[in-house]
Amino acid sequence: MRGQMNYGALIALAVILLIGLTMAGVVQLPKSSGFHQSTTEVTAPAETAETGAGETQPVTIKQTTTAETWTVKKVAMRFVSALDPRKAMGGFDVEILPLDAIPSDPMRNIVDKATVDSNGVAVFTGGVLEVGKKYQLVVRGGAIVYDKSQEIKVPMLPPEIQEYTFPEKVKVMPVAHFADINVDTPKEVEWNIAGETGVHYRTINIKIAVSDATPEGAIKNPVLVFRTPEDAELDPGAIVHIYVTRLQGTDFGIPPVDLAGYLASESPIALKGSFTFDEDPSAVYMTAADSAVYQVKIGYDADSIDGGEKLMIALDDLGDYKASDITNERKAPTEALVITFVK
Repeated sequence: MRGQMNYGALIALAVILLIGLTMAGVVQLPKSSGFHQSTTEVTAPAETAETGAGETQPVTIKQTTTAETWTVKKVAMRFVSALDPRKAMGGFDVEILPLDAIPSDPMRNIVDKATVDSNGVAVFTGGVLEVGKKYQLVVRGGAIVYDKSQEIKVPMLPPEIQEYTFPEKVKVMPVAHFADINVDTPKEVEWNIAGETGVHYRTINIKIAVSDATPEGAIKNPVLVFRTPEDAELDPGAIVHIYVTRLQGTDFGIPPVDLAGYLASESPIALKGSFTFDEDPSAVYMTAADSAVYQVKIGYDADSIDGGEKLMIALDDLGDYKASDITNERKAPTEALVITFVK
């Protein structure tokens, strides 16, 4: 019939047009690695009696692409010291979590987990890590290394590749311990103030350094803390003045002012460190290269102190007294000198 359209010819023309656009780069067909293409659908409306001569009917060309995902049976990564990348670090646990998971949450969704061996190698064998998908790698360092969280992604490997090792080594910071804080006294000191009245001053020396038992580690965000234990608490105003003066060694940046206010508020005094970790530039790291002896001069009001009350001079890490890392674990043990007032 005159005016009727040849829909077979029109569909063929549409397919030819699609192929031409694809070859020209206007329509991008996905590559075989990681994607597949669904069947191309070309549709034309049914012929109607009302179709007049010279009229055209729309033709719909529909193309859908779907991303494929698959898992890798075995994924490995290596861990080294941030202080010495030649040294492998092991003996702690690592987890793969969703990106939005909170590492300290006991109900967190653990995608996969592994223990880092003595050669610094962790192997995830759950067979659940998907190619091309982003995850959160969490280092649960215990007492060995500071915790760490970073984003990782297994690249788009061909399906036949079932094992993958990350080429980049993960740097972790070994946990050091403080050296003994006491210099020329025991850690438990008694100051006999019987018969004293008014304000008096006494001095005591402390050492700030990394222990010889952990020389290859560091202390993250070290602090000096003045506090009074809850079970032997000094009254407010009992300690009138606290001055700390460097006698020798590293300048840890302790303010040269009256520090009694830090005791009243139990605020930590941040200490400096010599090492800068390029992956954690906002943190301060104290190493074996940092060591000093300081004199602490304490002014106390004997009339405001009862026998048995105590003043603690402590060193700790992570920016506070008995602070926790990102997995809610403590790291370097607190090192403290305790002064007991005796009457």
